[in-house]
Amino acid sequence: MNFLCHHHLASRDLGCPEAAAGAMLPDVWRMAEPLARTRDLVTARPTGAVGSVTDGIAHHVAVDAWFHGAAVFTSGEIAAREALRRARGAKKLGLFAHVAWELCLDGALLRHLGAEAVLDSVRASVAAVRPDAHHRAAALHTRPDAFDRARFEVRVDRILDAIALGPWVKGYATASGIVERLDGVRARLGFPALSLEDREDVAAGLEALERAADEGLDAILAEAPAELATW
Repeated sequence: MNFLCHHHLASRDLGCPEAAAGAMLPDVWRMAEPLARTRDLVTARPTGAVGSVTDGIAHHVAVDAWFHGAAVFTSGEIAAREALRRARGAKKLGLFAHVAWELCLDGALLRHLGAEAVLDSVRASVAAVRPDAHHRAAALHTRPDAFDRARFEVRVDRILDAIALGPWVKGYATASGIVERLDGVRARLGFPALSLEDREDVAAGLEALERAADEGLDAILAEAPAELATW
């Protein structure tokens, strides 16, 4: 599940913006640093804002564990793979079906709640963990010696700023916007940019998935667990 759905579910279940921000962080960490792997706390749960952030992180882990074993994910990933195969000129595009389906579900959330309402909530959550509650939580939930911590924190803040700005999030609401995000993911992994023809083919396939994504979101809202991870 991508960070927007994680944010919404944690906000609904845990009731505070710090926890909702925490539920986005594992995804943000991986974007900032591939070596940043989420782990259980090595100390007792902290108090205050950092404790709420860690609750959100645990919520993310629990929801992801459920989601990747649920029919809403497995059936959606298959449908997304078929949609991506419409672009015959792009090599190994089907490898990105997992990501594509998660972005389609974020798009469904934006249609369900409205992009501005989602953005307002995300912005409030990001503001709630500033200046450093999110970094202190990261120090507890990622290995301190695995990467350059100062560079990592700068990258995390830049990503959160970009998310809160708006266009990134709003892009998930349309098939063409999702294609842009997929092309960005592919570029980071060394794949060439999609041709205009392939982009149009992928967008057409993803547009056909919108109803399935809307139904998938309904299933997630009804069935996703509210409890925190037991690690």
